[in-house]
Amino acid sequence: MSGCDGAGKSSLAARLQAYLLAEHGLRSEPVWCKFGIHPLSRFGLSGRVRRDSQPTPTHAAQQTLAARVYCRALLLFHFVRLRSVARRLARERIVIIADRYSYDTIVDLQQAFGCSQAQARHIMDKNWIRQPDACFLLDLPPEIAYQRKTDTASVGFLEQRRTMYQALAAVYPLKVLDAAQSPDAVFQAAVLHLKETINHE
Repeated sequence: MSGCDGAGKSSLAARLQAYLLAEHGLRSEPVWCKFGIHPLSRFGLSGRVRRDSQPTPTHAAQQTLAARVYCRALLLFHFVRLRSVARRLARERIVIIADRYSYDTIVDLQQAFGCSQAQARHIMDKNWIRQPDACFLLDLPPEIAYQRKTDTASVGFLEQRRTMYQALAAVYPLKVLDAAQSPDAVFQAAVLHLKETINHE
């Protein structure tokens, strides 16, 4: 599932895990798939090589050589980590509930590294990156998201991310859920989509 910080992804993942076990007897595991997390994260290296984290819509970012190298190193680590987790869970026949996935990485590449959407999609649209069976985009007005999670950069930062997510929903099979609803309503909408997906298969 995808969406801005504060949209309720982790909470929904936990509820879907319980639902899949209770209703379908399926073991599942939420997997945090955020791009950019690596063993050296605590040293703050990303802040030295990334562009401004709060760009304006008219700001045309230029990637430095350091940013390009760092970005590709992050992508390599990201792919290796996710592939390792996916293989382990597949062996154990455990359903993966991805908290963030390739769509979020496309947004991160645009916002944090100055890639265009076309460049980011080219990086992530690979045959060996498995496509989810069901995809949710938890869409939320940035003002509400910021109230829920105030450690994000700003409302403007969240507004930019939301615009990028909405653009992706127009080209990828993302089921858009209104995350401004109550958690119960969001959960029921997600379950309905899962049932439709399961019945279709």
